[in-house]
Amino acid sequence: MTLQSPRTCCAKVTCGGLIAAIFVAAAPLAPAMAQAPPPAPVIVQPAPVIVQPSVVQPPPVVVQPPAVVPSPAPTVVVPTAPYPMISSPQDVATCLCLERSVSTLSNEVLARNRIYEEKKGELGRLETELANQRSRMNVNDPAQVDAFRGLLDRRNAIQAEFAAQVTPEYSALVDNYNRQVGEFNARCSGRAYDGAVVASVRPTLSCPAQ
Repeated sequence: MTLQSPRTCCAKVTCGGLIAAIFVAAAPLAPAMAQAPPPAPVIVQPAPVIVQPSVVQPPPVVVQPPAVVPSPAPTVVVPTAPYPMISSPQDVATCLCLERSVSTLSNEVLARNRIYEEKKGELGRLETELANQRSRMNVNDPAQVDAFRGLLDRRNAIQAEFAAQVTPEYSALVDNYNRQVGEFNARCSGRAYDGAVVASVRPTLSCPAQ
């Protein structure tokens, strides 16, 4: 936790490129008071980004892959003071775990999106090459016919992988990410964490596998 200057102030910190946190630091106690100031509450305001995938539409003669349909983008609610306080250790731990899960899944979605786009681009290039060969192929030349069939087999293999593996895996990951963001928004967004509880929970935080 970062303490600011003696005056009450707010600072925005980015966590995992995804979740912004506001730390509200109370003014320090007067020198005559022996008790240290309580930990400041933490306000969490996530701003997740949903990657919207698209699917290459092959010619009618090819079986089209299923479309990836992510869940609707989550709504981030910016709270107004006073902030509702989360002080239960169990609830604070749940929100911290959801933060971690959203950050991890966000990175996984980006990585899977790169694979998805690479395969989609490869499939598109093969479709273009097939169209070019088809337009100039001499059907009476066995060598040209064999070359075209080999390219067609390669396209069909990539297309099958894209439809049966790449697209469903990416779609499932996006759906899981959306569910985690939705749960975080419903349970944690726009609320303050009790600073003392955060300090006691975080060192031994154990999150369930996603």
